[in-house]
Amino acid sequence: MSLLKFMGIDETTTQTGYIPPHERFDKYKGDKCWQGHLRELHREEDLKNALLTEEDAAALRTSDFEFEYIPKTDKPKCKQLIKFIERHEWLGKMPTWLTHRFAW
Repeated sequence: MSLLKFMGIDETTTQTGYIPPHERFDKYKGDKCWQGHLRELHREEDLKNALLTEEDAAALRTSDFEFEYIPKTDKPKCKQLIKFIERHEWLGKMPTWLTHRFAW
């Protein structure tokens, strides 16, 4: 189940690169954790989309970001956050309910 469906948000687009967890862990033979693999896989495109160079990204610090709580009623931001999680973090399991959503 995708995070969008899990959170009750309409899924109108397919998730690119999604591999169901049971298939992912059977087939993935890399030497990094799954998120590390996804980081390498998407790095060039992510930098391009963020209008950053490798040097810009290397210079970023946590103080460069403002973190905010995302209420579940803010469906557009939740959808954006979910797409990020599915692209970079998603391991295929979520708790029964989400209690905290933060973004920068």
